[in-house]
Amino acid sequence: MLEQALSTTDPQMNGGRAVKPNHQHRRAVNPGECAHRRRRDPFVRGVPHSVRVLINTIYCDASLIPPAALRDLFRQSLALTEIDADLEFAKLASVPEMLPDASKAQTKRKAVFLLARWLANAASKGCPLLPNCVAWNASIRSTTHPSYSFWESISDLDHGRFLTLMSLRRLCRRVIALQRDAPLRDQLTFDELAAGLAPLIVAKLCREQMRGTVYTQLFLPKFARWLTTYSE
Repeated sequence: MLEQALSTTDPQMNGGRAVKPNHQHRRAVNPGECAHRRRRDPFVRGVPHSVRVLINTIYCDASLIPPAALRDLFRQSLALTEIDADLEFAKLASVPEMLPDASKAQTKRKAVFLLARWLANAASKGCPLLPNCVAWNASIRSTTHPSYSFWESISDLDHGRFLTLMSLRRLCRRVIALQRDAPLRDQLTFDELAAGLAPLIVAKLCREQMRGTVYTQLFLPKFARWLTTYSE
């Protein structure tokens, strides 16, 4: 896995366009297999509808939520047990923009839970938001190329994944901005958001193959720094 990740050409920014990596070291893929992957990949057409609805719900009137309550939305939502996720996902298909009562804290708490569950489910089914090669590049290449940034590692993402990742980033920045004047005890940090989001968008096997240190000391800091900045 590591050798495959390092064998591809560094994606570089070229006037705002990503330069495609060299695929000569990759195994030949059956066209039928590619078509099957595209059909089951939820990101192939852009930001998935369910993800867009849930992000809109969390974002809507977030400024009306007290900082401490906004903090708890993210820290406590994963502990929810009374929600039937499969039933809620089925309902999302008929929701046009956001959940009813989107301005209420309880609705946002449910949306955070469902968003986390949706992303984790996609990763467990072989369609993580960050493919393994991207996660590896963000971590390993920075050891040999200190200036290699998270921006460069995601420059070759497909359009749907890139838009989804940027939507999540805008949401994280919005949450942090709303807590800027709150007491420190009521604030979330970019490091905390990165640590909570990363396991949902990087496949479990990839995290395990990073062997802990690479994940915690290389990938997470790069990811958290990317969340804090508009560009690198």
